[in-house]
Amino acid sequence: MHLINTLVKGNGEIRVRFLEHHVHAKADAFLLTAQDENGTEVLLIDGGWQTGETLCDMLKLRREMLAKASLLSEENNADYKMEISLLVSHFHIDHVEAMITEIIPCPYFSVKHVYYPPESELKNNKRYPITHNGDIEHRPRFMAALETYQKQAVHHEYAFAQEETVPFGPGKMRMMMSLDDWGTEALSQYAEKLYFATKPEEVQVKVGIPIVNANCLWMQLIAFGKKVLFTSDTMKRRWDADDEAMDRFMRRHGDSLVSDIVKYPHHGVLRNEAWPNVQKLLKTTDPAHCVVLTGSKGHEESGPYLTENQIPWVDLNDGTVTFSLTEKGLERL
Repeated sequence: MHLINTLVKGNGEIRVRFLEHHVHAKADAFLLTAQDENGTEVLLIDGGWQTGETLCDMLKLRREMLAKASLLSEENNADYKMEISLLVSHFHIDHVEAMITEIIPCPYFSVKHVYYPPESELKNNKRYPITHNGDIEHRPRFMAALETYQKQAVHHEYAFAQEETVPFGPGKMRMMMSLDDWGTEALSQYAEKLYFATKPEEVQVKVGIPIVNANCLWMQLIAFGKKVLFTSDTMKRRWDADDEAMDRFMRRHGDSLVSDIVKYPHHGVLRNEAWPNVQKLLKTTDPAHCVVLTGSKGHEESGPYLTENQIPWVDLNDGTVTFSLTEKGLERL
């Protein structure tokens, strides 16, 4: 087996690609590359739906790397693999389906590291059925795919409230796990009151969704004095509540979360209530600051709040959005 990553080197650049997923109204898939004198590191965060789009983007990157290494003739040779790492923010289908069905089984990739949240007590909480419980639905599928196709991958399962810094080329990744397990008896009942007080008939069907969303792994990319924040689907749905998962997280980490680019929580969909928190996360004094919406619905639902508050924002309606971080600063390509 030949790992092509060490063959493609650079003077120090990190690229962050917010990948287009035009088939669905919302999906998270982020492809990060870091080049330095040691080669190229590749990280896929989530991956989105099983539509082939993320896979095509990654195969295109592999083709580009082979071309730079004068090995384009080996494009169809599975012995020449692109080494990648995977980060799963949480196990909902719109975040992990492409990883499970397309990325992990692909013979052209070799998975080095895998980062993901811990199992929730929701799995053992007899109050609710398994509907929308990622630990029962999709985590086992994800682990089975790794065991079948990528046994060499090193697993990093973060405990609740755990924080860790991981090197990434000329920069670093700050991994931050949700503080509390919202699948416990006490917090799951509180989630019922928060999100289903007016629709108790929906509890048995839908309560798993906000619980899994509240248990997200955040990542903050830090390089060259710039920061990019990936907030995943962390919960903030109520104007009149100040102790949802996002509120607690921000109180814990404070100003250290303030970043130049912020991925709007839950794609910008039905999250107008999160706007005051998002505003606090954005480094508004930096001319390069920007909010990214990762769903077409977010354009309609959160875009007006950003425009009204004169905050630059982009979404993926017109295709993949790419940013470059170098010693010269932050640039949208």
